[in-house]
Amino acid sequence: MRSLASSRRFQHGGQNFRIEFGSFWNASCNCEARPHPLQVVNAGCVTIQLSAKSGRRPIAKTVVEFGVATTMAFGYRPFCYVDESVDGSKAAEDCRTPKRDRNLKDPRDLAAASWSAAVFCRFWVRFTAAVSIQIMSNSGRIIFVTGTDTSVGKTVFAASLVYFLRKQGLNALAMKPFCSGSRGDLLVLQSVQPGALTAEEVNPFYFHAPVAPLVVLRQVRRNIPLKDALAKIRHVQSKSDVLVIEGSGGLMVPLGEGYTVADLIRALECEVVIVSRNKLGTINHTLLTVDAVKRLQPKKLSIVLMERGTRDASSRTNFGILHELVSPIPIVAYPFLGRSRMGLRVFRGSAKILKKVLATYLK
Repeated sequence: MRSLASSRRFQHGGQNFRIEFGSFWNASCNCEARPHPLQVVNAGCVTIQLSAKSGRRPIAKTVVEFGVATTMAFGYRPFCYVDESVDGSKAAEDCRTPKRDRNLKDPRDLAAASWSAAVFCRFWVRFTAAVSIQIMSNSGRIIFVTGTDTSVGKTVFAASLVYFLRKQGLNALAMKPFCSGSRGDLLVLQSVQPGALTAEEVNPFYFHAPVAPLVVLRQVRRNIPLKDALAKIRHVQSKSDVLVIEGSGGLMVPLGEGYTVADLIRALECEVVIVSRNKLGTINHTLLTVDAVKRLQPKKLSIVLMERGTRDASSRTNFGILHELVSPIPIVAYPFLGRSRMGLRVFRGSAKILKKVLATYLK
């Protein structure tokens, strides 16, 4: 670390002393060193006062000694003091030579030690804050899977994506925070992450009636605030490298009072995948959803066009037209995997083709 050569002067025993502060923190510090017996150092985050005349051992003094010991243990000297009565070479040598035998009796040591403790405290506050932010930002990538409608294939796509991410060695998890009607989607998601999450973690908010969550909540005079939904999601996110969230129905489904699926996505600041059906009407539905998602400013946006067991006249041209109209947003065609119950067995059987289809998301 480089020294910034910030200095403060004081007198002791008829001599003039200068304290050199060699910490990169000092640029933002408002520091002041005063002579023995009272030292006050204000480093912008903490003020330490020491009285050398006190017969008791103040806590502040212990903090100072801890700051000195810690900084010295790492071989870095955040301060030095210079007797201005000596020549420049001696002063320079004094600043380069670590002093590990400090007993805080010399006022120069005391003043320098006070600064060391303040620097240490400031560093610790900034370090812990930085670590906390880093932990939050790296607690897991989120891919939110929404759709142009209900029953378009969101569960199949989400489960297969989690399956292949886990095959790559990532701790990928899937959840569907809000679910109405059948809990069949829960079984499909759990099939690719056996034992990783409880049913309540995968689907914390379940409603028996196959209607929008807000409708059921109003019927029973309840509400699920957005912050509660986010808390459930963050809990699972903290356990994962990648969290794949399946939304309920389409983008504008009301989940609770005052918020929709779109609001949940905006709050999560995540990647978004739009799943649509390859059938007549999908061009209009997909473009409307793309336009709405763009306003949410997702980290990434992509489209998955799900093939169906039956095809209509538009099925041959939908992919090409959408590819042209949404460019440069990536769009992939997801094959029809059959009418049998989706799950681990089906994904394993279609592994070769699905790995190619999902390559964009497995990078």
